[in-house]
Amino acid sequence: MVFDPSVYTEFRYLAADFSAEDFSFSFRYELVSPGETHQFTERIAFTPVRQEHEVDWPRVRSIAIMLGAVLGLSYYKAAAPPRYVIALEGMTQAGIDYLQVALREGLAEYAYRNKFAGLLSPTSFWRRLWRIRGRWRAT
Repeated sequence: MVFDPSVYTEFRYLAADFSAEDFSFSFRYELVSPGETHQFTERIAFTPVRQEHEVDWPRVRSIAIMLGAVLGLSYYKAAAPPRYVIALEGMTQAGIDYLQVALREGLAEYAYRNKFAGLLSPTSFWRRLWRIRGRWRAT
């Protein structure tokens, strides 16, 4: 089987799972086409927090969800499908705003080398952003 990026219609950011055992996050993604799905996992280990320190776990999770969305751009670029779906709960508006800046300013060379009509921006990448049952979808 040959990888054909043009058949993929959607990139999905599925999960950000924390492991207290090794203090790591696993981020799960998938590229979706009408006939198949390719899944990817990015795992990042962090230095454990010392016992005497308190951790604001909701804030850590919120930042990790945003981090996973930005890390997912590398996998998104494998096929650059027209839709990027954040299919997990917890992405804040601040996270969406940051991801939009990463798209616009961090993928300029990618857009240039792939002969896109212009720089990627929230309006060209996410023509419309809407929320359904806790999921942010780009259409």
